[in-house]
Amino acid sequence: MRAPAAFLLATLTAAPAFAADLPSPRPWLEKKVEEARKLAEKESKTKDVENWNAKSKALIDEMLDWDEMTERSLGRQWSKLDDKQKKEFSAILREMIETSYRSKLKLASKGDVKKPRKVEIKWLEEDVSGKKGKVSARVQADKQVAVIEFSTIWHGGRWHVYDVAIDDVSTVRTYRSQFRKLIEKEGFDELLSRMRKKIADIREGRADLGP
Repeated sequence: MRAPAAFLLATLTAAPAFAADLPSPRPWLEKKVEEARKLAEKESKTKDVENWNAKSKALIDEMLDWDEMTERSLGRQWSKLDDKQKKEFSAILREMIETSYRSKLKLASKGDVKKPRKVEIKWLEEDVSGKKGKVSARVQADKQVAVIEFSTIWHGGRWHVYDVAIDDVSTVRTYRSQFRKLIEKEGFDELLSRMRKKIADIREGRADLGP
């Protein structure tokens, strides 16, 4: 009976032990936020736009868990799509987010957005449970204060971000609410059409950059 008992004990304790061994997501996030800040500074100085775009895309890809974010952005609607629709939606959502983030970095670097004289980031306590974690930071820009919460998930040997909330307003929940209403009212194809138009408008500077 000793061998089965030992196997059972190992099985019961394996998951908690693994979770305890995961590194903290906060140092990783701090590093990525700093990389984004430096990348924004470089954009105004570089003449190699193609290289800058490649670096910004690589940073976004490294930080975000596209699969988790995509599925959560549609919620229950996701299971109603066929494989072709899922693939198409995933590609368009990814392009929309990448376009928005790159545009934000460019605006910040060129001074088109009013820059605060002083920005302070205070990283707060993190909450890690199993393979998921939440890391918060209190950001003060002059007199404006906001709390940013990053929802993270561990897979592939590292952490990824799948949602960002600013003062409890979640990017994923906002997308899910907007997408659900549009699908129910006008259909999935119209959602894709609106997203494509949004991408074009962002690139031409005609649209709000959104989350």
